[in-house]
Order: sequence, then C-alpha cells, then structure tokens
Amino acid sequence: MPQMKSLRILPDFLDQAAHNEMDQEIWKILQRRFRAKDNADVVEQLSSVNADDLRDKQETFGALLHAILFPTTYRNNKIENEYLNLTSCEDVFSGDHAKDVLQLLQTCAQKGTFADIRNFSLFRRPVATEDANFVEAQEKATVSAWSRTFYGTAHQLLYKNIKSMSSSRRKDQLYSNYVSIVQSSGTGKSRTVDEMARLVFTFPFNLRAEGNSGYAYPAADCLVRDFLLEEGSRKKPDSIVAAYLIFFRFLFERTAERLHTLGNSAGGQTAIPHQLAEEWRAHLAEGNTRSEFYNEVVRLVTDSTEWPSITKLKQNEDDIKISSYAQPAIIAGKRLSDIINSYAHDKLPDSLRLVMYFDEAHSLMQHSTEGINSHLTRYHALCKAINQLTDVPLFVVMLSTTSQLHNLSPAKMFHPSMRVQGGKQDDLQAPITEMPFDLLCDNEPLVPPEGVTLDDACELKFICRFGRPLWRAFFMSEDTDVQRMLVDTASSKLTGYRRGPQTDDEDIGHGKRALLAALSTRLLLEFEPARELARKMEVELVESNLRIAYSVPKHREYFRSGYPSEPILAEAAARFLNGSKFSVPDSLTSFVKSGLISKGERGELVMRLLLLEAFDKATRKTFENVNDRKSMTFDHPIPVIDFLKALFGEKNMKTVLDKDARNRANWRTFEKAFGNAYVHFTHFGKSENESVSNQFGAWAAIMRGMAIQCSTNQRNIDCIIPIVFGRKEKITPDRMSAILIQVKNRVDSQVLAIDEKKLDGVDDFFRKGNTGLPDNRPYITIAMHLGIQDAAYKDALPKAKLHELEASFECVAPTGHMLTRTASSKRMETLYDPKEDLHPREGLKGGDEDPPHPRYEIVVKKCNPETFAAMIDDYKRASEEKATHDYAYLLAGTSVYDEHPRQDEENLAAVRKLKSGWSIGDDYYDWTGNDFLCGGTPGRSRNESNDSEDADPMQIVGADSPEDIVMGSQNSD
Repeated sequence: MPQMKSLRILPDFLDQAAHNEMDQEIWKILQRRFRAKDNADVVEQLSSVNADDLRDKQETFGALLHAILFPTTYRNNKIENEYLNLTSCEDVFSGDHAKDVLQLLQTCAQKGTFADIRNFSLFRRPVATEDANFVEAQEKATVSAWSRTFYGTAHQLLYKNIKSMSSSRRKDQLYSNYVSIVQSSGTGKSRTVDEMARLVFTFPFNLRAEGNSGYAYPAADCLVRDFLLEEGSRKKPDSIVAAYLIFFRFLFERTAERLHTLGNSAGGQTAIPHQLAEEWRAHLAEGNTRSEFYNEVVRLVTDSTEWPSITKLKQNEDDIKISSYAQPAIIAGKRLSDIINSYAHDKLPDSLRLVMYFDEAHSLMQHSTEGINSHLTRYHALCKAINQLTDVPLFVVMLSTTSQLHNLSPAKMFHPSMRVQGGKQDDLQAPITEMPFDLLCDNEPLVPPEGVTLDDACELKFICRFGRPLWRAFFMSEDTDVQRMLVDTASSKLTGYRRGPQTDDEDIGHGKRALLAALSTRLLLEFEPARELARKMEVELVESNLRIAYSVPKHREYFRSGYPSEPILAEAAARFLNGSKFSVPDSLTSFVKSGLISKGERGELVMRLLLLEAFDKATRKTFENVNDRKSMTFDHPIPVIDFLKALFGEKNMKTVLDKDARNRANWRTFEKAFGNAYVHFTHFGKSENESVSNQFGAWAAIMRGMAIQCSTNQRNIDCIIPIVFGRKEKITPDRMSAILIQVKNRVDSQVLAIDEKKLDGVDDFFRKGNTGLPDNRPYITIAMHLGIQDAAYKDALPKAKLHELEASFECVAPTGHMLTRTASSKRMETLYDPKEDLHPREGLKGGDEDPPHPRYEIVVKKCNPETFAAMIDDYKRASEEKATHDYAYLLAGTSVYDEHPRQDEENLAAVRKLKSGWSIGDDYYDWTGNDFLCGGTPGRSRNESNDSEDADPMQIVGADSPEDIVMGSQNSD
C-alpha cells in the first residue's frame, strides 16, 4: 500500500462522456456479478454490503475496482500504476481504507456514475508541485476578481430580459417561469447573476459537483446540492418534485422571518426594492451566513414532523398529489413577495419580486429520477417543481457551461412533459447567451487614446483586454505567477492540456477535441451541419473547450456557436499546434474526412491554412536558435518580406524584391517599399460586410493580431492581411496598408482586377488625412488561382479520383504606359515610411491628379510546394508528398459521385443516370440523341465522372516543367 494520503475527491481528469462510456461496461459487469435483473437491483444489493463482508468478497470487489480504474489507461490516465494491477485492487478491500472505498462505491452506484472512484485521491497520482502552485495561484486570482469592481451592463441587460420574460408570461403557460444561461467558461455568468442580485431580491444556489475540476468560485452550497440529489424516491419522480416544493416552502418562510431582523432597508417604509435586494445580498455574503442559512433550511425540511415527513416521502411508493405540496409553497412565496413589496414604491402586482438562480445546474442532469437508465433526471424534477410556482412573482435562472439543449432547454417535441409536447404553442424560454465580451472598464476603449506601438500591441498586458473577462481579471490580480502563466491557463482551458499531450497514449477522444478546438480558434472552421457527430462535437466544445455560444433560436433545435477573436486563445492555440506531433494540414484533412468539418469555400480554407502556416514558419525561423519549442511566442511582428518568403519561398520571392509597382514604375522596388513593413496575425476573423475593408478595419484587426476573412458578398477580394509601417511608432489608421488576396479554385487563369479603389463598395481602402496631401502608401495584391486537374492521387480521397496540383508564380511588372514620377527620375532608394507623405513631393504640379497608391501584384497559379513553400513542414511531421496530398484533398470537391460506395464505372454511370445534375455526356443526355450533348456518339459509355462540384470540364494534362514557371515577366492589365 502507498503512504497514507489525505482522502478526497480530486479534480476530474476526464469529461463526463468518457465516464459514461466506461460506466456502461461497469454496469454490465455488476449485473453479472450480482446476478441482478437491472441496475436498480444492483444498487439495492450493493447497498446491503457492509465492511465485515469484504474479506469474503475481496476478489469480487477487487475485480470490480480494477474494471473501474483500468480503462483509464486508454485515456488521459492519472491513476497510480499500482492500482492498474488486479492484485493491488483486491488488497484495497483488506487494507486500512476498505470501508472508505466501499462507501464510495455504494454512493457512486446510487448516483449512477463511478467518476468519483477514478478521481479518489487514494488511487490518483500525486499532483506535481508546479501544477499545485499553478492551481493555487489561479484560485487566488479568481477570488480576487470577485472582490473588484464589476464593469459593464450585462447584469442590467439580464435583469431586463428576465423581467420581460416574467411579465409577458401567462399563468397558464407551462414551464415558462425559468430560463437557462448557456455560455462557455470564463464569460462571467456567475459574476453577472451575482451582480444582478443587487437589483432584485435573489436566492443564489451553487450546485457544483464535489471534486469538479478547475478553480471555480464561489463555493458550492453542498447541503442544498446533496438535498436536491438525494431526497425523494428514485422510483417515484413526483416524490422528488414534492420534496423540492417542501424545500421551497421552508425557504420562503424562513426568509420572511429573517427579513424582520435585517437593517435599515427592512425597517424603513420608503425603501426601494434595489436597496432591500442589496442588503439581502450583503447579508448572505457576510462570513458563513449563506451556508448557515441554507443548512438551517435543509435541517428544517428534513427534521419536519409534518405529514408526510421527508423520510416517509422518500419511502412512499403510492401516487403523490403534487398540488398538495405546491399550495403551501405558493402561499409562503406570495407572503414573502408581499413583505418585499411592502418596502417598494412601485407596488405593481405583476412586478418581479423574487429571483432564484442555480449555478452549475447541469450537476442535476447526471442523476436519474426513475431508475438508473431513465431519461428523466433531477434537473427535470426541479423544473417541474418550479413550474408549480407560476402564481408566485418568481423567476428562476439556470446557469451552465454545458450546451446540451435537449436537457437544459429541450425543443418542444423533446420535452419530458407530455403536456408541453401536446400544447398548442411553445412556452419555454429560449436560453440566454448574452454575456460580457471585449468588456470596457469605465467605458474606456481597450486601445488607449495615446495609442500603442506594434510591439506594445503584442504584449500580454494588452492582448489580455480582448475577449472574455477572465483573461483581464487574471492579469489584474497582480500575481506574477498568474500573469506569467496566463497563456498556459488559456491553453489548459482551451485544450485540457497545459503544454500539449505528454504521452502517445493520451485519451484519443480528448486529444482530437483539443486539436479541433485549437484549429477552430485560428482557422474559422465551420462544422458540417448535417452530421450528428458534428453537432455533438459542437456541444462538447462549448462545454469543455471555450467555444462561444452566439445564439439559441426560439425553437431551441440547435444553436449557433464559434470561436470569435481572442488573441490570448489564438496564442495558446498556436503554441499547442506547433508543439503537436501532428501536422496541421494532416489534422485538418482527417477532420474533413470524418465529416466533422465542412470545407465550405475550399479555396478560402486552403488560403487561410497557407497564410497561417507561413506566419508560423516565419516565427519558427525567428526562434530557430531556441532549443525549447514551447518557449516560442507567436503574438509578435513579422516583417512582410520574411512572411512572404515563408509563404512562397526564397527562390520565388527573389524575383519579386526588385520589381516595380504595377501602376507606379520607377517609384520604389518591392523591397524598398515594404522593407519597414510588418504583419501580425495569429488567427482569422470574418467580416459581416464590406464596411471594414479599409484602413480603419485593418488598424483594428492588427491590434488583435487578426487577419480578415472577407464576407461572401465582398467584391474582388477574399482576405485582408493588415500591414503596418514601423514597429516602434504609434499605430494609427494612416500608417496602415494591406495584402489584398483573391482566391479562385478554378482551372482558368483569368485575373480579376484587385484595386483598393471602392474596395468597400463606396470608398477606397486608403483615406486621406487632415493634411490633404497625396498619400503614397503602397499595398500588395495576391491572386491565388488554386486550379485543379484530374490525376491519380487516389489515396487523398480513397473512393474517387482527385487532383494534381501544378505550380506557377509571377510578379506582374508595369507596362510602358504606367505612371512614373518624372521622365528622368530614378527609383527611390530609401525605405518607405508614411511620414514622408507629410511633405509635398517633387515633380507634382498644382492641379495634377493624385497618383494612385503603388500596387505590387503577385499572381499564383496552381498549388504545390514549388509555389507555396509554406506547404513544406520544417518540423518534418509530414513528408512533402503527404502534405501535397492533404492540400489536394482540401481543394477537391466531394460530390455525390466521390462518396458513392461503389466506385466502378458501371455503378457510377448508373448514378449519373439518376440526374442529380447535368453535364455533357450520354449518361445525362442519351435520351436526346444529340451528338454534342452526348459528348460524341450517342450511347457511347463514358470513362470519366464529374469529379468536382465546381470544376469546369477540362482535359487531363501533364505537370508543367520548370521552364513553364513564369516569374516576374508579364504582361497585360
């Protein structure tokens, strides 16, 4: 046996889905061992075992313990190796802790999950000192954050919303007097409802499960939680509802008595509800008052001798009349409301007087009300009890990070109440997602009025201001350990790992979800809405991996979510991905193949991937002398030229650096124009329209380290990468430029003109400053034509033909009629800086039209490592051939033919004859007898299938030779 430990339930190292999967097998084992008819029978037999029986049943219980612990070896295992041995598990039941483990087993069986056994400190590996200090520092920072000023108006908006919900509901509406707040961790849900308690008389309850992971605050109301989890008969759900109603009755009655003992607000006749609410909140927050008060209420309930007592109710097998328990609770609630109302000026009968909230409400979902396998849970019982109180001016708020809408706020058709399912209208409230984000302290902008330099914008103290309130709250704790480990904190909450998976045998499901969360944070991935697997993963990411729930429609059949711009998270994701043993293209390809991720606009996805891979590659080159990859930071400036070298390769960029602007010959070469220019982006954000396609939008984006994926209706361009000139000067909109990128996933090489003029549909990208002087800021355009051709990369898309990728790269040079400075002028040899635009330039006469902004054009045709050096993994995590195939797959279409299970030509021809679409060929047009439409002789069987949804008909041609690659030579407008 190991050295004696302090026995307790440790923070969970697995998610509930993992426990559920393992527990299913445990229940089967238990039924066999106890020869039980069902799980309820197992619980009953297990409960009858006492410590004296263990020596005779040591082998049985040892095998059971081993079965509970051993499967963790296939996951993120934290169990002591000793207890992965069957003999050691048997020895537990003859040792010093036999009774403790037996009692815990019995409790777990009653709860329906054996998670606490796996998290029992007796069996867990000791926590490293560094990790213990890490958690302790975060706990202090969390407590400190609660003591600081609450900023923003989220609590007022929440109060307004629930008042509106309460006032608009009718008393005959079912389950309409409560609402769920569903949002990701760190968004301030708990703090917001606590602040709302200053505005309305509130009963706060925290139901956090014992041993729950993290450093949550405030503390759980343990006695109330245990009451809600244990009282009532498991075989009679209505007995649980009745027990809850008895609790509410005593809660209201005891509160009414206590109000008379409060201070000034309760004693005065001119108080307003806010003052009473404020005093009640302060009263509960004082010392141990809250826990003592709730414990007193629970004892009153459990010790009551009124018929039937809670004990008898738990044993009652007869039918229960809910209304007989509801009526006393309603009377007590109305009386309490009247007392509160007596202190208010606005004595409107329909005013909301009482609010109750249950934080971590999902804890009740894990406990069934009618047998272990019932779909009804104690959460449903609580909602049913609340529904009985519609005559009380009370509204209840449920808080949860879980987004399992089928439990928290199910759609009408899936509600456990048959009355709701059969109702004429849907009365349930749509969940609230509106929580603080990009919070302004004292209503001051996050960017200080004096501005910041690019180096400043990359500092942790600056980027922590963006996103959910948690990051800034932690940084403001002034604890150097918390500040130093802030990115580690973000990484642990985003992925579940502080520094990435430590071993090859980590929990596969956990690792995949962590990888998907990191990729989504940076790449704007979209889930495949038609796949149940994708919808389930989306739920898990909100619950466990910081994905933000944007909105839940009234029908509650699904929700919209995503990863908005949070620089801290993007930095954490970049470190995680670069520390992973998997290549990003390979990981992304596997998620697309699995049906989790939609490729959407395929060219745009590959574009974002290439750009981020190039930025990371340039970063790694900056840190190439650093031995420890984990010490790299990605939130920092990268010279534009270094970035483009990482994207296209040294050889290709060599042909660009000495080229003139396309529209301004003899001004400056590319190298001189952008020698003092920088990019800074760790992730992408998507614009909703063209309004931010200008220097102001670029200025805001570079502050967040963000590149812009343009909206679908943006003309001519698909992406904007902000550029700033100089890293030591204050960033202002008039120091901004951009790389404007256009993507075409087609075989044609037509170049659509990219010009900063009228880029947002009305105005130019560049705007004149107050000086009125012409502006010379240069910009870059990149036209990516990632056209595709049929070839034999069948391993990239196993059941269909795919595409060969070819290379072509050119920097478009000016033609003779392009504007020059003067006929005899030479190129300027100085590095460009916007400050020179503050002085009139030589060679310009009054009345002359302002010259255009210098535009440097790069055209990229096709896609392979010869063109895009970013495709080559300098960490050697994937071969060049594998990377090429991954990109080919991501660019390829997945049509009905690609995914058809029988890929022989005869079957594909039969599918084409079903006419899911139309193309030249006799499989489509043999019925016409037309030579042209049939592609030759009518009735002739074709050998090619329409592989791609959007590819044009084309001939198969060989790869271009190196001589065919054109660099820096041409040509027309």
